[in-house]
Amino acid sequence: MPYRKRLTLDTATARSLRKLVKWRRSEFGKPDLTEEQVVASLVEQEWQAIDQMYQKAAEIAQEPYIF
Repeated sequence: MPYRKRLTLDTATARSLRKLVKWRRSEFGKPDLTEEQVVASLVEQEWQAIDQMYQKAAEIAQEPYIF
């Protein structure tokens, strides 16, 4: 399956993304930050959170049961 290179956003989401990009540019002092970089960062953060949950579940599954 090929990777998507473009996303179609509704108007409200596109506006929110634009505001988020402007905020991150000023907050992090990166005036050249792109929308793609912001979206990639958000996706990576979310995936890391999910991965941590899976790792914790795997650790718990390996613990011995105490009866």
